[in-house]
Amino acid sequence: MSEMVVRNPCSGDVQNIIDLVYKTPGLDNNSPYFYNLWVRDWSLDSAVAISDGRLLGALLGYVRPTCPNTYFAWQSCIEPEAKEPDIAVNLFDFILRSKSASGVDRLEMSVDASNRRVSYLLGRLSRRYGSSVSSELLFSELDLGGEHYAEELITIPILKLPQVISRD
Repeated sequence: MSEMVVRNPCSGDVQNIIDLVYKTPGLDNNSPYFYNLWVRDWSLDSAVAISDGRLLGALLGYVRPTCPNTYFAWQSCIEPEAKEPDIAVNLFDFILRSKSASGVDRLEMSVDASNRRVSYLLGRLSRRYGSSVSSELLFSELDLGGEHYAEELITIPILKLPQVISRD
């Protein structure tokens, strides 16, 4: 097994991102056009984890235009059969290290409150970054057309940022 590499995505990664998103339960599946635009316009705000030429994880996000100290993690997914440890943590570390130079000191994401995997990850990230998790309603079911679960906004202040990739 070769070493996992975390980097910004390129156009050659788009189909692999789409395939991973589409096979990950609970994620909103957007069009290939959408993912191509995302990687074209926000690749420096996003990350992929690659090992042996295989996409293991993706983090799509952006620095909020009206809150330039805040990174919003819009969508993340990990290959369910990946054996490499801490893929999600490494994706977040990579992005937050690169964005800290421009003043990003806060992480936001929206989640379905019943998602246990994300809840576990949020706890790990808050401990890793020396802070706590706060939450509030971002969009109600009604706001999202009544056919989508409510989205809770999670905020984690970044008080410390480890300089090494996680091997926990």
